[in-house]
Amino acid sequence: MNIGMWISIGVGVLIVIGILQTIFVDQLPKRYRARSCMGRDWQQRFPAASKQQIRKFLDLFLDAFAFRAEHRLKFSPDDKVIDVYRQLYPKPELTPDSLECETFVMLIEKEYGVEFPEDFGESEPTLGDIFKFVTGNPNKTNA
Repeated sequence: MNIGMWISIGVGVLIVIGILQTIFVDQLPKRYRARSCMGRDWQQRFPAASKQQIRKFLDLFLDAFAFRAEHRLKFSPDDKVIDVYRQLYPKPELTPDSLECETFVMLIEKEYGVEFPEDFGESEPTLGDIFKFVTGNPNKTNA
């Protein structure tokens, strides 16, 4: 066999390993996995929002971070996106990330047709802050 064939086999093996890891390895940090359903928190914070609106928003977050759909309601409106990121990458200098935060912003902007202000991320927004910004659903405490 020539070197090109070995490289092709190696790349194929890496792709299969990546697919299997995505299917079988649960990336959700323990802190969130141990939680009960946060659906009630979302409904209390955003009573004008439908369950479908909340789920659609959280699905974008799950897609960006490659979390399983079954974990959708493990996240609270009070969770900061950067804290979730830091749970995944406690030592970012040692582990290259998968651009989860950037992907989340891109998915949000595309789905909701909004553009975040440049300084939006500096305040370390919560999922609730982002949901309110993109949907215009009033926060119960501000209503």
